[in-house]
Amino acid sequence: MDIKMTLTEFIKESSDEKKISELFEYIGDERILRVLLKNNIYELRDIQREAISKGLYFNKSFLVMAPSGSGKTLIGELCTVISV
Repeated sequence: MDIKMTLTEFIKESSDEKKISELFEYIGDERILRVLLKNNIYELRDIQREAISKGLYFNKSFLVMAPSGSGKTLIGELCTVISV
């Protein structure tokens, strides 16, 4: 992703606009969106969507238990970025 390209321009050029638009539904911070897209993360996993919808952005405390490779690390990273 070209750093000078806007997120809107990136989405228009993307081959899978539907998946990327899902990110906008769950993540409103443009800085976080840029990092996700730059790292080729175009969609959230079920556990990540659930964590966000159950209070990730509202500084609620909760425990995430899920199998390896299910997306827990991204949830932790989002918590860290949001709390700073």
